[in-house]
Amino acid sequence: MSNEVTALRSSTNTLAVEAKALKSQLAALGATVSISQLRDNVAQLEKTKQILTERVEGLRAVAKEQIKGESGVEGAEARGDDKKKVEAEINLFTTALGRRKKIAAELWDMVVQMMPPKVKNEEEWKVSKAECD
Repeated sequence: MSNEVTALRSSTNTLAVEAKALKSQLAALGATVSISQLRDNVAQLEKTKQILTERVEGLRAVAKEQIKGESGVEGAEARGDDKKKVEAEINLFTTALGRRKKIAAELWDMVVQMMPPKVKNEEEWKVSKAECD
């Protein structure tokens, strides 16, 4: 009787291990995508790509027509006088930026000169200001 119980226990353990292996194999198979599903997905993506490509081509054609209509020359991006105006504005703003940077640097130098001798950089200024408050 004890031999029979031992055999059944070993058989049960073997079957439990086999069941566990089969469950993991089933889970792995369920996680994979079948070839037919992959082909369907590829076909759907190709249709979407074709639709989007056609839309982009249509928009490009409209943009070319607008540019051609405005300038009279196909593919022209800007007229000469427009380009000169933009370059003049860029020069104006670049000059103003340079002036503003110079003014900011001079003001900061004045602020640093007015600071107590121990406090010469921004972090020290924040710390000393916090201590005063």
